[in-house]
Amino acid sequence: MSFEDLRTKTLIAERLWRKTRPDEISAGLYIRARVDNKWKMVTATDLRGAVYPQGRGRFAGRTINASGNYYVRLQCDGKNRWLPVGPYRDAAITRRAEIKARIAKGDALESVGVQDGRVISLAGVDPFRGGGIVRVRERAEQQAPLLAEAIQNFLQAKSDPKRADLAQGSLRKYEFELLQFAVWSGSHGVRRVEDIVSQVVVGFADWRDQHGNRTRASRHNTMTVVSGFVRWYQREHGLPVVSPLGPDDLPRIETPEPEAYSDDELERLYAASTEHDRLVWRFLALTGLRENEAVRLEWRDLDLERGVLIVRPHEATHKRQHYRPEHRIKDRERRQVPIEGSLGAELAAYRQQTQYPDDDDLVFAYKGGTDGHLLRRLKITAKRAGIASAYLHKFRSTFISRLILGTDIDPLTVAQWAGHSDLSITIRHYLARRDAGSQRARDVIARAFGSGKTDAATQAY
Repeated sequence: MSFEDLRTKTLIAERLWRKTRPDEISAGLYIRARVDNKWKMVTATDLRGAVYPQGRGRFAGRTINASGNYYVRLQCDGKNRWLPVGPYRDAAITRRAEIKARIAKGDALESVGVQDGRVISLAGVDPFRGGGIVRVRERAEQQAPLLAEAIQNFLQAKSDPKRADLAQGSLRKYEFELLQFAVWSGSHGVRRVEDIVSQVVVGFADWRDQHGNRTRASRHNTMTVVSGFVRWYQREHGLPVVSPLGPDDLPRIETPEPEAYSDDELERLYAASTEHDRLVWRFLALTGLRENEAVRLEWRDLDLERGVLIVRPHEATHKRQHYRPEHRIKDRERRQVPIEGSLGAELAAYRQQTQYPDDDDLVFAYKGGTDGHLLRRLKITAKRAGIASAYLHKFRSTFISRLILGTDIDPLTVAQWAGHSDLSITIRHYLARRDAGSQRARDVIARAFGSGKTDAATQAY
């Protein structure tokens, strides 16, 4: 046996001994990263338990680059419970220590969670602030204190429940971009919002392209976040609202052509699915709900007698040993959506069979909690059905396209059902295009101008 093999076995034995210690709480640290084009949970610690540097992890016995969000794994009743603790190594270490401290005080593992950068316990213990983005925030406050203060005011205004413009996930992304911007700007001598000009924003975007951004869309998002912060600051201080970006600064992004499932694709997808998944796919196609709206839908949100469902926000709760974070509606568009008759009957029958039929249970619960595996199951099912292009938002495009192109319902009503505050969003991003060279398209034009005869199928177009 070589020295390296002996050393590896010794480290593994030491690691196993550490796990069996009664005073050692099992709270493993992992990174969710792409490995061989698949999402994997990569161990963020070496065999001795030391945390790797930022963006490094261990997978299949080798050290690899693992850029992604950190997670803490708790084991509850033989099952893994994953708590997201952010994209930063230092903050992840801090939050893991806080989680272990909560458990050491007697809190049950299933009652501990992470919400909005705080480690919390739902067993009657008051929440307390976690580490947050420790290093980046400290550097921003040191190098550009005025900028850092303005950024915190901006984030606080955006998180105000009375005028909440951004969901919590978006707020965290804004905080990540803006604090990094403050650090970069401070190192280049820009320490006030009034000094931010086009060259500063473009320079920061160039730096971000080398440290995280990989696409034109990512660069576009970075620049618009900074520009939005500057314009907010100008409005709050009574200054002329002028964007720091020039007309040619933002990269051009080509909007992908919206796609819709054909009848044949839907039938093949349904045939290749389990009974549960078939109902989920039909529900998405016949209601046009977003994924996060569908997985957070509760039975009390359905009025099957009237044939409507209500899309609304939900408060954070703890149900059946599962923690559900707060759910906000995109664009604050609380709305009602009609439920097709046969779909309503299937939902009523499904409620009689499911283990989770209470009013505050999730309609499409996964082991009692939120189902976060829809896309994975859709990809597997689509591959089995021989469908090349399958993604969850395509159901939404199918719903919108069929109603606008195949019925006499006005597009504004469809946009309201879809939860869009602007009809242009519905048309630009979700309306699948018809083939201009088809006989059906020519017949429609003929019917519109009173020339030629059309068949029954064209009349129903």
